[in-house]
Amino acid sequence: MTQQIEVVFHRTHFSKALEKLSNEQKQALSRLVRDLEKQTPPARYHYKQVRGRPYWRSARLDKSSGYRVIIYEDDGYRVICYVAPHDDAYRWARRVKPQFNDYSEFVVLESLMGEAPEQPAPEVETVPEPDLARYPFAAYDPMVLVKLGAPPEEVKTLQTLERDDLEARLTELRQQNRISEPAHERLYLLLHGEPIEKLLPPAQVIRSVEEAFKEAIRRGTLWQPRDWEELENYLQHSWERWLVFLNSSQRDAVQRLFSGPARVTGGPGTGKTIVALHRAKALLQRYPNQPIFLTTFTRSLASELKRRAELLRATSSYLTIQHLDEFVQEKIKHYYLSVKIIYNSEELKQKLNFKQLYAQLRRPDLSPDFVWQEWEQVVDAWDIQTEQDYLNLERTGRGRALDPNTRRALWLIFSEIRTRLRNAMLMTPNQACYDLSRRFRAEPPFRCVLVDEAQDFGPAQMNLLISLAPADQPDNLFFCVDTAQRIYARSVPWKKYGIEVRGRSVRLRINYRNTLEIQQQSERVLPEQTQIELAYLMDDPEAVKEAIKVGWRPIPCLRDPDHPPVLCRCKSRPDEAEKLLKWVKQCKEDGIEYHHIAIVGRTKEVVDELVPPLLQQFGLTPRPIGEGQLASEHEINIGTAHAIKGLEFRAVAIVAADLYPLKTQELLDFEMREDFLRRERNLLYTAMTRPRERLYISWVGKAPFLEEGAHEG
Repeated sequence: MTQQIEVVFHRTHFSKALEKLSNEQKQALSRLVRDLEKQTPPARYHYKQVRGRPYWRSARLDKSSGYRVIIYEDDGYRVICYVAPHDDAYRWARRVKPQFNDYSEFVVLESLMGEAPEQPAPEVETVPEPDLARYPFAAYDPMVLVKLGAPPEEVKTLQTLERDDLEARLTELRQQNRISEPAHERLYLLLHGEPIEKLLPPAQVIRSVEEAFKEAIRRGTLWQPRDWEELENYLQHSWERWLVFLNSSQRDAVQRLFSGPARVTGGPGTGKTIVALHRAKALLQRYPNQPIFLTTFTRSLASELKRRAELLRATSSYLTIQHLDEFVQEKIKHYYLSVKIIYNSEELKQKLNFKQLYAQLRRPDLSPDFVWQEWEQVVDAWDIQTEQDYLNLERTGRGRALDPNTRRALWLIFSEIRTRLRNAMLMTPNQACYDLSRRFRAEPPFRCVLVDEAQDFGPAQMNLLISLAPADQPDNLFFCVDTAQRIYARSVPWKKYGIEVRGRSVRLRINYRNTLEIQQQSERVLPEQTQIELAYLMDDPEAVKEAIKVGWRPIPCLRDPDHPPVLCRCKSRPDEAEKLLKWVKQCKEDGIEYHHIAIVGRTKEVVDELVPPLLQQFGLTPRPIGEGQLASEHEINIGTAHAIKGLEFRAVAIVAADLYPLKTQELLDFEMREDFLRRERNLLYTAMTRPRERLYISWVGKAPFLEEGAHEG
């Protein structure tokens, strides 16, 4: 009987090469994969050894394009590593070498001088009493650095670099494919204080070639499709490589059995949403025939989660993916047929005749805005039901202290608000959440609950989420959080929610989406000290430690110095529209299709003002961001910065950046202004971190949050 060959794929090189193939070439690749499972592929592929490189084989992709596929073959496995035009493919094969390392990772790295030594033994001059604070890697034995993944020929240089230069050199080595993605992460963490014991490879285990391949597949450096449908799905949606490729930290968060509530933290581009989706799929298998709930704050992201779940083949009658407000409305309607939830504050004020209520207070020292915010962010947010509870309450984050007499006067207003709501058969969103949480606490409707963008949920929503899963079961709650992207709820210490995640927290550190240049530009919007302060609110000593020592920033793994973010100060809105058109045209000329571009603004009105000339020029149709389906070839994505939250595109244009912050800040009470400005910064930061390749920002007049030095229009 003829042995069937196992065909697997290299995580990094294959996925990058695949993005450049046409649909016809992807179809040809699919046919080739089927034939590569045969012991001897058909003659039409010209399957042969690459001259001078015994570890590489090549195969012809198709008859017409001249593309070659580079393959590693050993003991019943074929690893598809690269595909490119004929000459480029062979140059790549001569330049790199494949190997298994001590971590059982399959890596393909640049090989200087043709070959890398099998047993590296770098010699480094001994520096007497090195200044370890100045030269961090001087503290480690050269062989230790090699074990972590440092190139032997680089060790001496790495040991003589200061911290900032060392960090830059590690990024260069990753960009040059001299170190692998996992090695880059290990060396970066070592640089920033991670104990060496946590980073070294496990004790040597003699594995057969077959066992080495299986371990590399388990660790995620190689991918083996479960069936042809999974392969075809990935080839069709190759831009979304999260479909199949998870790094080690992501895989750990997806697969680990947690004894109780767990939390995943990480900056933009680190894959929190990807982890939530893969974990939902894993939990469906771990707890068969039990209901799982995946939710998030915004409708656009909820729609995107549904779309991605279909691509990931994670759909099931036992998996509910739903925007939390939609879930709440459905359940309230079930229990209270005539009750209406009012989400708009101004509408609610009118229905309650708040102006008349405020006049009864007769306290000119308390502005109407302050009183309403005291209701929304304190009394309603924390479900305060009695005057005594209000008198005893610690008013987290409100800044201004209130004496007991003032609180008693305010309570008369708040008590009347509750009465008017009840008489009018109205509910606030917070009241609806607390009502449902009381109903569900005794009999939770789900076995597991997963929450993406959890930093934007307030006390009422968190109270409800806790009630949706059993409190005494493993894997009951799973939160994905990035405090730097908090744009809705106020920051509240997690201990006030009654959620304990210490020892059950995973930090994602590698930014796989943004280039280094985009990340650095985005970070200029946020003061670093602010992010350290936010880390304290997470009640996780490890998160605080990392925020102080490493910083809150993720590790960028991509660079594109030829296409830095474009910041453009324009003379007028028509001038801004004209420059936007030129930028979109340039993106298209550089191979970025219109449907991979998003144009966003602080308000819908300003986007509607600037986009029409572009649509007319290129014959495009606008597609509102967050509709749950990818835009088609002749559509371009448009929407607000709020709508783009949690999504990603190849290129993003942020227009009318002078609207950050909105001028409504002038209406806020003084104590609330700081939090408002912080959220406005976070909103701009969130929008700036959505693109993978190109970022463009334009404005007229002044853009307070953006650095000086933008070029004039």
